Amino acid sequence: MTRYQVSCESAFAACMKAVANSGYGMRQSNPPSFIEVQTPNRLKAWDGVLSVIITPEGSGCDITINASTYAMDFGKIGVLAKLEAEGASGMSTQKLTMQINSAMANIPISNTPKTVQVGTQESQKSSSNLSMLDELAKLKSLLDNGALTQDEFDAMKKKLLG
Repeated sequence: MTRYQVSCESAFAACMKAVANSGYGMRQSNPPSFIEVQTPNRLKAWDGVLSVIITPEGSGCDITINASTYAMDFGKIGVLAKLEAEGASGMSTQKLTMQINSAMANIPISNTPKTVQVGTQESQKSSSNLSMLDELAKLKSLLDNGALTQDEFDAMKKKLLG
């Protein structure tokens, strides 16, 4: 998670620019808080989707990028497939993070005080924002596995995000 001292609207615009500059596609968005990104990766244990969540925090916002690899039986997909998915999702997340930081650097200085790194996801597990992100990732996983329809997913996501 990275904290920026800009409005959520400015952060959303910077994230949209970053998605375009990374060469990734946008699957859906909910301005100014959520962007679902499609990378070119299609693996056994990862569909190539990244979620960018922008949440208000104080006078700025936090941006979190999530990639949810499938929780499958290692015996069926193999440990190497799981490791490949984790590596590809990590590299895609890093690429998008660099593009977001670059896009944020182009926001006029009057709107962007310093960028501050805020802990790791593991250290933030107790935060309500992260539990909301975890819940969103679970819903996305259910959608990907066919347990939810797109309409059910959208309704639950809307309710979760407020």
